[in-house]
Amino acid sequence: MTKLALISGTILALTGCSGASSEDLPPLPTIEAATLKYANCVDQAAQRLGRTSGSLEQLAQQGVSGCSVLRTEALKLKAVPVMFPTTAEFDATHLGVARQAIENVRRKNL
Repeated sequence: MTKLALISGTILALTGCSGASSEDLPPLPTIEAATLKYANCVDQAAQRLGRTSGSLEQLAQQGVSGCSVLRTEALKLKAVPVMFPTTAEFDATHLGVARQAIENVRRKNL
């Protein structure tokens, strides 16, 4: 996950622009930690998969799906709408994390 995404989500939460009442949300550090834990899981899974053969897209999907429990936890803690405006953007960002990790591993192994 990029620092920009974390910063943007933090700003939205702090300014009240997320569309959720602050009374309905867990503490921001809890939401951030769950989101980062999921992103780290995706990154690590994708790095392992980057050493195997297969298409970038298939491997990225595998990396993301291997962390589904952490994804569910982050979503329950309201990563959407605090950190990301939509679930689609949340998923697209983490799929991008997986793709980038795989590409990095493949570049190193050339």
